[in-house]
Amino acid sequence: MTNSAPSATWNEPGAGNAHGLTPGLHAGEFRPLARHGFGDPCNAYPHTAAWFRDRLYVGTTRCVLLLIQMRTENMSRWKSFPVRPAVKNAHAEYDTRGQIWRYTPATGAWDKLLESPRMPEQDGVAWPMYHGTRGMIVYRAPAEEAPSLYLTTWSPKGGPGVMLLRSQDGERFENVPLAGIEQERYSSIRALEQFKGQLFCSPGSLKGVSQNMADVVRIYATPDPLREPWRVVAEDNFGDGHNEAAADMAVFNGHLYVGTRNPRGFEIWKTDAAGAPPYRWQRVVAGGAGRGPLNETVASLCVFNGALYAGTSISNGGYDRDHGIGPGACEIVRVYPDDSYDVVMGDMRTTPRGFQAPLSGYGPGFDNPCNAYLWRLCAHDGWLYAGTFCASSFLPFLPSDRGGEMKQKMIESELPRIMEASGGFDLWRSRDGVFWTPVTRTGFGNEYNYGVRSLISTPLGLVVGAANPFAPEVGKPRAADWRFEPNPRGGLEIWLGTPQTAPAQPDTPPPPAPARREDAEGNEAFIAALVAEFFEGTAARTLGFWDFRTRTPAEAFDNLMWELLAFLPETLGDVLVLDADSPAPGEHLLRVRPPASLRTHVTRRRETSFGRHAVLLERAAPPLSLPDNSLDAVLNVQTLSRNRRGAAWLKEIRRLLKPGGRCALMEILSEAERAPWRTGRRRPAVQPEDFEAVLAGAGFDGIRVLDVTESCRLPFRRQLDTFIRRKMLDNELDQDLRTRFEQAVTGAYEPISAVILASGGKEGP
Repeated sequence: MTNSAPSATWNEPGAGNAHGLTPGLHAGEFRPLARHGFGDPCNAYPHTAAWFRDRLYVGTTRCVLLLIQMRTENMSRWKSFPVRPAVKNAHAEYDTRGQIWRYTPATGAWDKLLESPRMPEQDGVAWPMYHGTRGMIVYRAPAEEAPSLYLTTWSPKGGPGVMLLRSQDGERFENVPLAGIEQERYSSIRALEQFKGQLFCSPGSLKGVSQNMADVVRIYATPDPLREPWRVVAEDNFGDGHNEAAADMAVFNGHLYVGTRNPRGFEIWKTDAAGAPPYRWQRVVAGGAGRGPLNETVASLCVFNGALYAGTSISNGGYDRDHGIGPGACEIVRVYPDDSYDVVMGDMRTTPRGFQAPLSGYGPGFDNPCNAYLWRLCAHDGWLYAGTFCASSFLPFLPSDRGGEMKQKMIESELPRIMEASGGFDLWRSRDGVFWTPVTRTGFGNEYNYGVRSLISTPLGLVVGAANPFAPEVGKPRAADWRFEPNPRGGLEIWLGTPQTAPAQPDTPPPPAPARREDAEGNEAFIAALVAEFFEGTAARTLGFWDFRTRTPAEAFDNLMWELLAFLPETLGDVLVLDADSPAPGEHLLRVRPPASLRTHVTRRRETSFGRHAVLLERAAPPLSLPDNSLDAVLNVQTLSRNRRGAAWLKEIRRLLKPGGRCALMEILSEAERAPWRTGRRRPAVQPEDFEAVLAGAGFDGIRVLDVTESCRLPFRRQLDTFIRRKMLDNELDQDLRTRFEQAVTGAYEPISAVILASGGKEGP
C-alpha cells in the first residue's frame, strides 16, 4: 500500500535554507486535526490516507479489537479484555461499517463522505460490505485527463470480498469491478502501487481465514482499472510457497519492489516490468535480511536519499502464534541500487554478505522490545520518518501470574512508570537514515495511540494517522476490580506536523502581583479564592485518586468516582450519594452512569436544586426522610471523615439499603485528637483494619477495605506543595497565609494516618 501521491514536490529535500537543509519536526510542532475517531470512537484505524484535490482523505476501519475478539481465543487468560467484549457478534452489537472522511484545510472541517452499505441479514446479523479500508492511492489512467482516488476495502467474513472504490471528484465514489481477480475469495488488498503506466496490486488476506495471509501470492496489474481487466504479472508466490502475502510495494531505481510475508524470513523482489507479462522478477533480499523468522514481514517500504528502506514486523502484534515466531521487535533494513543492504536498526548478525551491525546503534524496536512493527515509513521535507506499532499499550491487560506473588507486585509497581515513559507508538526521524532522533515515544501523550497506521507527506505538512482501538469502553484496573468505562482518549487521531517559529514576545512589563487586603475579612476571602483556584473552581474538593495519567485535582476527583463505582453493580438502580461539600458526585453519576433514581445529601452546603431526575436532601443529620430498604446503593465521599456522627450515618446507610444492596465509601482516617473515628471510642479507628471492625459493628456483610493512601494522599500532597511554592515565588503567599491556606484544604484531617476505599453489603433485613 502507498499512502501518498507519487512525485510530490513538497516531499523533495532542498527547500529549507541556503544549504538545502530543513530542520526536522519535533513533538511540539504537531497539532491534532481530529481526535476520538472524528467524534465516533468506534473509528479505530486511519488505515489509509491520501492527498487528493487539495484535501486530505482518510479511510477508517472500525471496532478493531472487537473484530479480533471474534476470531481469537488467546486473550482468555488476560486480566481483562481491553474493551468491553461483544456478547455474541460485534457486527450485530456495534456499527462496524467502514467510513471515508475528508479534511478541508480552508475551513478546518471534516466531512464523512461515505459509509459502507449493509448486507442482507444472515442469521440475524446485517454484515457490512466492508468494515474498513486497506489501500488508497491517487492514479491517472492513460485514457483519462485527471487522476482519480482509488481505495480498496476490507471485507468481513460475511461480506462480498474485497472491493475497489473510485472517485474522480473527491465527492462521489463508485464501485469498480476487479475483473480478473477472484475478489470474493479475498478480504483485502494491501499492496497498491503505480509503475510504468500501470496500477499494481496484490490481495493481502484470505476472507474468513486470516487477515495477514493470502495463501497464493499473486501480483496483478492493469493500465485502467475501469476499462481493462487485471492480469497476473508474476509467478505465484514468486516460486516459493513459503511466501504468504505481498505486504507492501514501492518504486525504486527503475524497478517495482515488493516485500513479502514469509515465516522463514521476509523476501524483497523487484521487476522492471519490461515486455509482456508475466514479467521477469529478481529476488533482492531473502531470509529476513539474515534475521530469519524474526523478520517475518515487510510492513513498510519507502524510498529516501537514493536507497530503499524496509520496516519489518512479526504478525499478531509481534508474536505469530500460528507459526511459533516471536515475540520480537521490528527492524529497518536499507537496500541499495546494487541489491546490497545494511541493517539500519536491529540485531547484529552474520549474513551471507558478511557481518552486519545496525548502522544507527539501535537494537530492534529502537531498543524498545514492545515496538513490534515498523508500521509506516515516510520521506518528508528532507527527512525520513518512521512510525511504530507499540504493544506496550496492552501491558496493563496481560497476565502477570507467572513467577510468584513478588514478581507480580514488582511488575505492577513498575507498570505506571513504564506506561508514562513509553506507552503509545514511537515516531522517529533521520536526515541520513543512520542517525535517528525520537519525535515522540508516547503516542503524542496518549498511551492508547498504539500505532502509526498512516503517515503521508502533504503540502500542509506531515500527517500522522494514529491507530487507537481502545473504545468505546476500555477496561480499567480499579482498586476494587476491573471495570469497563467510557474512554475519552479512545478512537483514532490525526496529527499534523508543520515547522513553527517562536512568536515575537511583546516588550511589556510583567503584570503586578495581585493585591490582597490585610484585614481579617479580606484574608478570609483571599484564602477562599485560593482554595477555589487550587481545585480549579470545582466544588469537588477531595483528595481524589491519582494515577500516572492524573494531572489536576479535578481529574483526580473523576478518577475517585470511577474507583467507587467499581464496588457497585454496573447497572445502578436507586442510589443515594452522601457528600460533605457539594452535589458533585451526583453530577458525575448523571454524566457517566445515570441510575434509575438519585438522591443526594450534602452535609455542609445547602443547595436548592439539583440535576435532572435527582432530588437533593437538605436534612443535615440522620435520619433521612427515606423509607427502610429503599435503595440499591449508597455512595459516600468523605462525609463520615468530617462528621462527628459517623457511626449513626453508617447505621442509617444500612437501614436504607435493600437486601443485596451495597455501599461504597472513600474515607480519611486521621490521628487528629478530634477526628470522628477517635472520639468516644475505646479503640480509635486510625488504620484500615480498624475500619473493617467499624463496618462490621454497623451490621454490614461482604466487607472490603482497601488502603489507597499512596494513590490519594501522597500525590495530592505533592500537587498542593507545588501550588504553594508557585504562589510563594509569586509573592502571593507569606508564611502565615500559607498555614491558613493549608488548614483550609486539609487541616481537618492532619495528621492523616490512612486513606481508604471501603464497601459493605446488606444481606439480611
